[in-house]
Amino acid sequence: MFRCSILFLIMLALTSCDAPAKTEGGEVGDGEQGDSWLVPRYGEQQKLSGLFRLAFEVSSFVPCTEPEACNMIYDSARDEACWMVFSETASDDLNRITGSDHFEREGVFWIEGEGRVADAPGPFGHMNSYECQVELSTVDAFVVQETLQQSNMGQLSNGS
Repeated sequence: MFRCSILFLIMLALTSCDAPAKTEGGEVGDGEQGDSWLVPRYGEQQKLSGLFRLAFEVSSFVPCTEPEACNMIYDSARDEACWMVFSETASDDLNRITGSDHFEREGVFWIEGEGRVADAPGPFGHMNSYECQVELSTVDAFVVQETLQQSNMGQLSNGS
């Protein structure tokens, strides 16, 4: 009986919480922030190129100008990678380029396109492991660099 009473009080307390009131313009009133602090604050749209790594709970991007240079710095730059997300248009571009509506395999891919970078409010990605987030709005190139043979992220091999 004691457990039920505590559970009831917790539920009652939670249901009595009101969301901040919004004004006619959709803004949150009474000096409240609402959830706007959760929305990434992106910089300007820009050309982006680099290595995109896709694996279980990983969607990371390391910017660089050409694949050969990026391959050499990728492992040391892993801590500086950004979480990668794709707009609907970018997803459509990937579908067109790859001929598939999903990723066929985990791996490391060279990617070029346009997008923007957010470093606030952060952190981003799986378990808040990334200090920045890249949102690609278009994809112009997508090339397989390496595929993962094992679930261990350190074990990479060329080919499929």
